[in-house]
Amino acid sequence: MSMNFFKTYFNATHPLGVGALVLIFVIDRLTKSLAMAAVSDKIVVVIPDVLQFELVYNKNIIGLLALPRVAIVAIVITFLSVLVWSAWVSYRDGRVQELFGFLLMMFGALSNVFDRLVFGGVIDFINVASRSIFNIADVMIVLGALIAVLAQSQKER
Repeated sequence: MSMNFFKTYFNATHPLGVGALVLIFVIDRLTKSLAMAAVSDKIVVVIPDVLQFELVYNKNIIGLLALPRVAIVAIVITFLSVLVWSAWVSYRDGRVQELFGFLLMMFGALSNVFDRLVFGGVIDFINVASRSIFNIADVMIVLGALIAVLAQSQKER
Protein backbone atom coordinates (compact mmCIF):
# COMPACT_ATOMS: atom_id res chain seq x y z
CA MET A 1 0.00 0.00 0.00
CA SER A 2 1.29 3.39 -0.90
CA MET A 3 1.35 6.48 1.28
CA ASN A 4 -1.32 7.97 -1.03
CA PHE A 5 -3.76 5.27 0.14
CA PHE A 6 -3.37 6.47 3.73
CA LYS A 7 -3.54 10.13 2.73
CA THR A 8 -6.72 9.50 0.77
CA TYR A 9 -8.66 7.21 3.09
CA PHE A 10 -7.24 7.59 6.59
CA ASN A 11 -8.14 11.17 7.23
CA ALA A 12 -10.79 12.78 9.36
CA THR A 13 -13.15 13.57 6.48
CA HIS A 14 -13.28 10.18 4.74
CA PRO A 15 -15.78 7.61 6.10
CA LEU A 16 -12.99 5.01 6.34
CA GLY A 17 -10.95 7.38 8.51
CA VAL A 18 -13.90 8.18 10.75
CA GLY A 19 -14.74 4.48 10.96
CA ALA A 20 -11.15 3.67 11.91
CA LEU A 21 -11.27 6.22 14.75
CA VAL A 22 -14.50 4.79 16.13
CA LEU A 23 -13.37 1.17 15.67
CA ILE A 24 -10.08 1.70 17.51
CA PHE A 25 -11.93 3.47 20.34
CA VAL A 26 -14.40 0.56 20.61
CA ILE A 27 -11.54 -1.97 20.56
CA ASP A 28 -9.89 -0.06 23.41
CA ARG A 29 -13.07 -0.10 25.50
CA LEU A 30 -13.68 -3.80 24.77
CA THR A 31 -10.12 -4.87 25.56
CA LYS A 32 -10.23 -2.96 28.85
CA SER A 33 -13.49 -4.71 29.75
CA LEU A 34 -12.01 -8.08 28.83
CA ALA A 35 -8.91 -7.33 30.89
CA MET A 36 -11.03 -6.48 33.93
CA ALA A 37 -13.03 -9.69 33.51
CA ALA A 38 -10.30 -12.16 32.54
CA VAL A 39 -7.04 -10.84 33.96
CA SER A 40 -8.23 -9.26 37.21
CA ASP A 41 -6.02 -11.06 39.73
CA LYS A 42 -3.51 -12.93 37.60
CA ILE A 43 -0.84 -12.45 34.98
CA VAL A 44 -1.52 -14.05 31.61
CA VAL A 45 1.72 -14.86 29.77
CA VAL A 46 1.29 -14.62 26.00
CA ILE A 47 4.96 -14.76 24.92
CA PRO A 48 7.38 -15.50 27.80
CA ASP A 49 9.63 -12.54 28.66
CA VAL A 50 8.06 -10.47 25.86
CA LEU A 51 4.29 -10.02 26.24
CA GLN A 52 1.89 -10.61 29.09
CA PHE A 53 -1.42 -9.23 30.26
CA GLU A 54 -1.49 -7.80 33.76
CA LEU A 55 -4.32 -5.61 35.05
CA VAL A 56 -3.26 -2.34 36.68
CA TYR A 57 -5.39 0.65 37.66
CA ASN A 58 -2.93 3.45 36.99
CA LYS A 59 -3.68 6.42 39.22
CA ASN A 60 -0.57 8.24 38.01
CA ILE A 61 0.09 10.00 34.74
CA ILE A 62 2.57 9.00 32.03
CA GLY A 63 3.34 5.69 33.68
CA LEU A 64 4.95 6.18 37.04
CA LEU A 65 4.75 9.97 37.42
CA ALA A 66 2.85 10.30 40.70
CA LEU A 67 1.17 13.68 41.05
CA PRO A 68 -1.65 14.99 43.22
CA ARG A 69 -5.10 14.40 41.71
CA VAL A 70 -5.61 18.15 41.17
CA ALA A 71 -2.41 18.32 39.10
CA ILE A 72 -3.48 15.32 37.00
CA VAL A 73 -6.87 16.92 36.32
CA ALA A 74 -5.19 20.21 35.35
CA ILE A 75 -2.77 18.43 32.99
CA VAL A 76 -5.57 16.39 31.36
CA ILE A 77 -7.80 19.47 30.88
CA THR A 78 -4.89 21.42 29.40
CA PHE A 79 -3.93 18.51 27.10
CA LEU A 80 -7.51 18.07 25.86
CA SER A 81 -7.92 21.83 25.37
CA VAL A 82 -4.76 21.99 23.24
CA LEU A 83 -5.97 18.97 21.24
CA VAL A 84 -9.39 20.53 20.59
CA TRP A 85 -7.81 23.81 19.49
CA SER A 86 -5.25 22.02 17.28
CA ALA A 87 -7.97 19.85 15.73
CA TRP A 88 -10.07 22.93 15.02
CA VAL A 89 -7.16 24.73 13.32
CA SER A 90 -6.37 21.61 11.26
CA TYR A 91 -10.03 21.31 10.24
CA ARG A 92 -10.32 25.03 9.40
CA ASP A 93 -7.18 24.87 7.27
CA GLY A 94 -8.20 21.65 5.51
CA ARG A 95 -5.30 19.58 6.86
CA VAL A 96 -7.22 16.32 7.17
CA GLN A 97 -4.33 13.94 7.94
CA GLU A 98 -3.17 16.23 10.75
CA LEU A 99 -6.77 16.42 11.99
CA PHE A 100 -6.94 12.61 11.98
CA GLY A 101 -3.86 12.51 14.25
CA PHE A 102 -5.34 15.02 16.68
CA LEU A 103 -8.68 13.18 16.77
CA LEU A 104 -6.90 9.87 17.39
CA MET A 105 -5.13 11.46 20.36
CA MET A 106 -8.44 12.90 21.63
CA PHE A 107 -10.27 9.58 21.39
CA GLY A 108 -7.44 7.87 23.32
CA ALA A 109 -7.31 10.59 25.94
CA LEU A 110 -11.08 10.57 26.40
CA SER A 111 -11.07 6.80 26.91
CA ASN A 112 -8.44 7.17 29.63
CA VAL A 113 -10.38 10.06 31.20
CA PHE A 114 -13.45 7.80 31.28
CA ASP A 115 -11.38 5.19 33.17
CA ARG A 116 -10.24 7.77 35.72
CA LEU A 117 -13.78 8.99 36.32
CA VAL A 118 -15.47 5.57 36.50
CA PHE A 119 -12.74 3.28 37.88
CA GLY A 120 -10.48 5.71 39.77
CA GLY A 121 -7.51 5.05 37.49
CA VAL A 122 -6.60 4.23 33.91
CA ILE A 123 -7.01 0.55 33.05
CA ASP A 124 -3.62 -0.64 31.79
CA PHE A 125 -3.05 -4.29 30.94
CA ILE A 126 -0.52 -4.78 28.11
CA ASN A 127 2.88 -5.54 29.64
CA VAL A 128 5.78 -5.58 27.19
CA ALA A 129 9.05 -7.11 28.39
CA SER A 130 8.13 -6.23 31.99
CA ARG A 131 9.12 -2.63 31.30
CA SER A 132 5.89 -0.85 30.50
CA ILE A 133 2.19 -1.49 31.09
CA PHE A 134 -0.20 0.37 28.82
CA ASN A 135 -3.47 0.06 26.88
CA ILE A 136 -4.80 0.63 23.36
CA ALA A 137 -5.77 4.24 24.20
CA ASP A 138 -2.13 4.96 25.01
CA VAL A 139 -1.18 3.57 21.60
CA MET A 140 -3.85 5.83 20.05
CA ILE A 141 -2.30 8.88 21.73
CA VAL A 142 1.26 8.05 20.60
CA LEU A 143 0.20 7.04 17.08
CA GLY A 144 -1.95 10.16 16.77
CA ALA A 145 0.99 12.34 17.79
CA LEU A 146 3.20 10.66 15.18
CA ILE A 147 0.57 11.12 12.47
CA ALA A 148 0.09 14.80 13.35
CA VAL A 149 3.85 15.46 13.37
CA LEU A 150 4.38 13.61 10.07
CA ALA A 151 1.46 15.47 8.48
CA GLN A 152 2.88 18.79 9.64
CA SER A 153 6.34 17.92 8.33
CA GLN A 154 4.81 16.97 4.94
CA LYS A 155 3.00 20.32 4.88
CA GLU A 156 6.26 22.21 5.42
CA ARG A 157 7.96 20.59 2.39
